[in-house]
Amino acid sequence: MGSGKQCDELTAYSTTEIERWRGKSPFTLTPKELNRAKVLYLKHMLTIREVADIICIPRSSLSRQLRESGIEIKPGVRKGSVLRDTKPLPEDAGKVSDSVIAERLGISRQAVARRRKKLGIAPAHPKKEQAK
Repeated sequence: MGSGKQCDELTAYSTTEIERWRGKSPFTLTPKELNRAKVLYLKHMLTIREVADIICIPRSSLSRQLRESGIEIKPGVRKGSVLRDTKPLPEDAGKVSDSVIAERLGISRQAVARRRKKLGIAPAHPKKEQAK
């Protein structure tokens, strides 16, 4: 195993030194563009993907620059969005096939199977083991 000295040497360089060596990233936003991205993300509640498409830079570059400017990037559901209410599974889940329940609730069979598994309910018609 190597000593920790080598790692210390590698991390001792400042961001400005690294930029001087390899040049500034072509995706670095100007202050005006960064402010526009902040407004689109925070005020208009667009996703990172949508803002990156508007500004024409990669999502990773946009996320990094927003994070560096002090904005918290939350993965998943954006604030202000509405989550759909999930209908509870009926009492006969596990006794009736997922397809029948899905048709009754107006959702997909996969959604019923996912909820049933999450609740620990065995399927009504388990797959038969194939003969070897």
